[in-house]
Amino acid sequence: MAVRVYLDKDSIFHNDVSLRFLKEKKQLSMIKSEQGLGKGPFYNSFHQMDMYFEALYWKQGDPLIEMGNLQGSTQTRASFESFNFFKRKRYDAMLGIDNVHPLVRVRDYQKQAGDVFSMQEFAVFTKLQKDAVVPMLIDLANKGYLEYDVDNETVVVKERLRNHILNSAGKRDYDVLQFNSNSDDGVNATINLLNNDLALKGVARILVSDSQNVVIYPKDGAVTVKKNRDFTFAGKVAAGKLAYYGKDYYFHYDPFIVDLLNVDSVSFYADSFEKNENDETYMVRVKNVLEKVTGTLEIDQPTNKNGLLQKEYPEFPKFNSAQESYVFYDRSAIQRGVYNRDKFYYKSDPFQIDSLDNFTNKGLFFSGTLMSAGIFPDIREPLGLQPDYSLGFVRPTGDGGLPLYGKKATFTNTITLNYNGLQGDGELAFLTTTLSGKQLVFCPDSTYGIVDTLSNTVSASTLDVPPVHGSRLFVRLEPQRDLLLAQKTRAPMTMYEGQAFLHGKTELTPKGMTGAGLVDFTNATLKAKLFDFKHLKVHSDTSD
Repeated sequence: MAVRVYLDKDSIFHNDVSLRFLKEKKQLSMIKSEQGLGKGPFYNSFHQMDMYFEALYWKQGDPLIEMGNLQGSTQTRASFESFNFFKRKRYDAMLGIDNVHPLVRVRDYQKQAGDVFSMQEFAVFTKLQKDAVVPMLIDLANKGYLEYDVDNETVVVKERLRNHILNSAGKRDYDVLQFNSNSDDGVNATINLLNNDLALKGVARILVSDSQNVVIYPKDGAVTVKKNRDFTFAGKVAAGKLAYYGKDYYFHYDPFIVDLLNVDSVSFYADSFEKNENDETYMVRVKNVLEKVTGTLEIDQPTNKNGLLQKEYPEFPKFNSAQESYVFYDRSAIQRGVYNRDKFYYKSDPFQIDSLDNFTNKGLFFSGTLMSAGIFPDIREPLGLQPDYSLGFVRPTGDGGLPLYGKKATFTNTITLNYNGLQGDGELAFLTTTLSGKQLVFCPDSTYGIVDTLSNTVSASTLDVPPVHGSRLFVRLEPQRDLLLAQKTRAPMTMYEGQAFLHGKTELTPKGMTGAGLVDFTNATLKAKLFDFKHLKVHSDTSD
């Protein structure tokens, strides 16, 4: 029998189901037949979907209708398709060995006879036998192209038939929205009669647009479908070269957008800078992610859900960020996690990225500000893709340099931010010392690296310290202690205008210079764990 379940002014309808009511369980069941018109799906006009499953169950008084497979069945899968779903392969497969497509046969006669006609008249028109026409009409009825009354042998053509013919010719828009559920307990979906929400489970993947490469991977396989194919979910959205991870996502069918209300992170893919053995670039995952993102993903032009007009709308898919988002550098692989995200981060302005499936590496670009945990003043500089596939920048300080650690030191020349952290190539000045290095690393608690040259000048008016010169030295500036450590790596440091050579280290503070190691004089060698270096003398309480 034909059954209709009303959802407000809409309904769930099926042509041929067996209806059962178990009085003791107060359970109503609708079970599809596997013959004739029973093979067709349940038609859901509220959610605008064809629903392919074996049975529908409702317990009297329960707000939930369960949909899935027969109890005790080995079948675990069910499918839910948009009314506008179309696949060219499926359409072509209907042709079979015939030389005329069955939809075209019906459409040709519809133009002559109208939307309603008899099976016998159609058979005469097509010059086919009844035993060939009836199975064809039943099959088309099960696919939603027409209604066929077996008893009266009448046909009512539906709009879908004409639409799919136009779809096949590329003259009408369609979608590829399909939810495939796999549930071991036999319940693939439920409808809540209080709000008509269709809750699906066991959905591993949803292809939203094959032309724009937009795919959804719901967390825990859960999706809640609203009226007219809108749905909510959590999990991952892959859109071209971007992937969004989070929760509170809302897909709007008509405008064909996804509201990303609570994104934990956005990851990116870039084209490789080098080519493979086939002389082709390949995709490389960018090492940083964008966090605390809110925005809207526009999948395609709303009238181009099939993506056939890509040349007219090359900007899709595109993402519009609604507010500031953040890039953090606190992973353990970056200077052992020294850049705590509470104080060291890049704050991106709201932005838009279009052509997510084919934007260039230069298109991975964000304007914003680096908050460097007090290393430097806030740095306003665009963030882009770096040679190590991280998000960062390279920028000059200007001739006057930038204050370091709240004016305790000054750095001049070039600052780089990448997956190795915040680095400098240039000159650092602290008290009476000036040093120059190409690989200085700036951390919130210190700056360190190997410097090419170091020079400590005599300044009797401020500090009583000796002249010191060195090359290829390891240095570490510790702002909390107002201390600059310099340590030999190869050659000793030259002190007192060449009268002494230090094989060891010096420590410069506002109180003066101390050190440790071995001091070579012309005719003597002095070794100590603590030296006090003055302008014209060296002092140590205990030495060899």
